[in-house]
Amino acid sequence: MKETNLNPIWKCPIGAIKGWNDEKKGVLRATGIQYATAERFEMPTAKSIKAD
Repeated sequence: MKETNLNPIWKCPIGAIKGWNDEKKGVLRATGIQYATAERFEMPTAKSIKAD
């Protein structure tokens, strides 16, 4: 996804977060935020923040 006014990308310590402009509501929304990871049939663990 290319970054534009309609499709912003925020670069954060956890990684890139893709978003979109909800023009009807006048807000920027985001998707793809990873809070946790898990192997199949395993309990999820918190996603660690990448060190600089």
